[in-house]
Amino acid sequence: MSPRAKRWSYCNTGGCAKACAAPERSFWIGREETTHRQPPGNLGQRGRPAGPTSCGWLICQTAGVPPHRDVAAFDERAPGYEQGSRGRLHHDIADRAAELALSVHAAPRRVLDVGCGTGYLLRLLAGRCPHATELAGIDPAPSMIEAAEQAADDRRLRFTVGAAERLPYPDGVFDLVASTTSFDHWADQRAGLGECARVLVPGGHLLLADLFSPWLVPTLLGRRRGKARTRQRASRLLSAAGFKDLAWHDLYAFILKAVTATT
Repeated sequence: MSPRAKRWSYCNTGGCAKACAAPERSFWIGREETTHRQPPGNLGQRGRPAGPTSCGWLICQTAGVPPHRDVAAFDERAPGYEQGSRGRLHHDIADRAAELALSVHAAPRRVLDVGCGTGYLLRLLAGRCPHATELAGIDPAPSMIEAAEQAADDRRLRFTVGAAERLPYPDGVFDLVASTTSFDHWADQRAGLGECARVLVPGGHLLLADLFSPWLVPTLLGRRRGKARTRQRASRLLSAAGFKDLAWHDLYAFILKAVTATT
C-alpha cells in the first residue's frame, strides 16, 4: 500500500466519503488490495482529474465491515465534517448532485434528502430554489443532525434523526427526493427505496447517487453480497419499488454514478 494513499469509504450520512471505523479488508478500485490511479485524461465534469483526493486516489474501504458501524463514528466527526480536503470532496459531490437534481426537476416545492449528513446539499438547494416551501433532511447520526441544524441559514430547512427504511413523513408529500452516497449503507435497500417512492408525489423525482460499478462485483462475494452496487442490481430494486424512467449518469470519477427516476 502506498504511504501516500488515503483510505476512504462511502457511507450513509450523505454527500461524503468517510474513513471506516474498523475495516477488515480494503477494496481499492479495480480489485481488492490493488491500487489504481485515475487514467490520464479521465477528467471530471469541471475539467479536473476525476479522482477526489489530493493525491489522485479514489478508494473505497467497505468490505467486511458491520453494516451499522457508521453512526457512532460519524457522530464524532460531525463538528469538522465539512472542513479540509474531505469537506471539499463532500461539497464537490453534492454540487454535482444538485446540478443533476435541478436538471430533472427545475423548481421543486418540497425536497427530502435521505442521509443528509450536515445538510450541505439542502443548504445548496435552498439557495437555488427560492419557491420551495420545505427542504427536509433525515440522517441516523444525531450529531450530524445537530450540525445540520446549527449550519441552517434558512427557515425552510428542517432536519430529523431517522433512517431511510422508516421515513417519518406522510405519503405523497415531496416532489424531489435525493440521496447522495447513502444508499450503499442502508440496512434494507429495498425497503428504503419503497419509502422514497411512498413519500413522493405521483410524477415526483428521485436522485440516487452512490457507488455503482462492475469494479465492485468482487465485494458482492462477502458481506456486501446482498447490496445493489451495480447498475443492474440497483435498477431492479428501483423498478420493484415502483420507479420508472430510469436514467443513469456519470457523477464523479468512474465509480460514483447517479440514477434519476420518477414515480
